[in-house]
Amino acid sequence: MANLLTDNLKKQNRKEYRLRFMTTVMFLLSIILFFGLVLSIPSYLVSLTKEKEKQSQVEQKRAQTTTEQDETKVEILNKTKEAIILFKKEKDPVSMTNLINTVIEIADNLGGIDFNGLSYVLGDEKQKESKVLISGVSETRDKLLSFTNALRVSGMFKAVELPVSNLKENIDLSFSINATISLE
Repeated sequence: MANLLTDNLKKQNRKEYRLRFMTTVMFLLSIILFFGLVLSIPSYLVSLTKEKEKQSQVEQKRAQTTTEQDETKVEILNKTKEAIILFKKEKDPVSMTNLINTVIEIADNLGGIDFNGLSYVLGDEKQKESKVLISGVSETRDKLLSFTNALRVSGMFKAVELPVSNLKENIDLSFSINATISLE
């Protein structure tokens, strides 16, 4: 087939073809973009509502955690207050500080006695006595017996009981001494 168009017209036709093609592509892209935006609006709204729900849940958890922490603090304060009241009982003739100092002083004088714990149970008005449990480790049986006798002689305790089962070893004896203090 014969080509009757000049080179300038061919170039112009190609330019116009490219322009129409680009216009069509841009138009299709803008339509796709428009529909994409329109279709993403519901998802955006759903995500906004879920974000608000999560924020409200986080605020509720924070408020609940703060309340629980406050309750824990109040509970700790109440326990501390009870412990302070125990140490300041006016009806108890023996102060806890004197009791602890006496027991430690006796142990230091004898040597070879290490304490694991000292428990004090305040008796009620009916019992008229308090209990003290002294536990620890003694280097030898003789030092443990001397410690027990020194507690009896100290005059602070009404009765001092050392279970025989604590004396079954010769060295490194674990012991638990029960002592009674009169509240009268």
